[in-house]
Amino acid sequence: MPHVHVCLLPTEILLDIFTIIRDDKALSWMRPFREYSTIAALARTCRAFKEPALDVLWKNMDGLGPLVSCLPENVKVTTNGMMSLRRPPFVEEWMIFGQYAHRIHSLTICYSWLNEISDLVVEALVSAPSSVMLPNLRTLEWFDDRGSSIPLLRTLLVPTITSITISSDSSPWNPSFSKSALLSSIGSRCPSIQKLHCVYGDSYESSVTVSEAVRGCHELVHLKTRVLNA
Repeated sequence: MPHVHVCLLPTEILLDIFTIIRDDKALSWMRPFREYSTIAALARTCRAFKEPALDVLWKNMDGLGPLVSCLPENVKVTTNGMMSLRRPPFVEEWMIFGQYAHRIHSLTICYSWLNEISDLVVEALVSAPSSVMLPNLRTLEWFDDRGSSIPLLRTLLVPTITSITISSDSSPWNPSFSKSALLSSIGSRCPSIQKLHCVYGDSYESSVTVSEAVRGCHELVHLKTRVLNA
């Protein structure tokens, strides 16, 4: 049987190989994030590796910092460890952002990771062209209770999402008008949602809000919340 060079393997096989490398617990134990640097190196090795390696590298993301770092140097700036922007990105620069954003299928956002980006970055992301803000997102885990971050959460609720977890770091999501308005619209914003985990307050009004959200989720098969309003 003739030897097949690894560069000639089907894309599906390369995706499996790169996923195994990314998820290798031994590599992660020996040196944190080593598996990600390995995938990044593979993406630079040859054309055959580039696209599948980038797909695996960006598939599951923690925070938005890595995406913002893809913007050109004349746009982004770092001050006191926080990523910010010198000016709003132009259309061509959003296209660079979009080359990576469309690969993300799973995103986790928590309080500390949002603190890595400035308010200017959040404003820019909220105003970004819809084609670049995670158009293929499937799973969203949101652990932040601040009302100021709601516009960003609203932007991330795309139609492709099938699983959503919304909470604060260690307690239920505290009710507010903007949060209730957002929850009530989840079914229309994410019509394919199958899993919803949202512990939202403990009042009657909170129960009514979650009940309205659930009523609009016609594909829902898994739900974790407080007692619903009948």
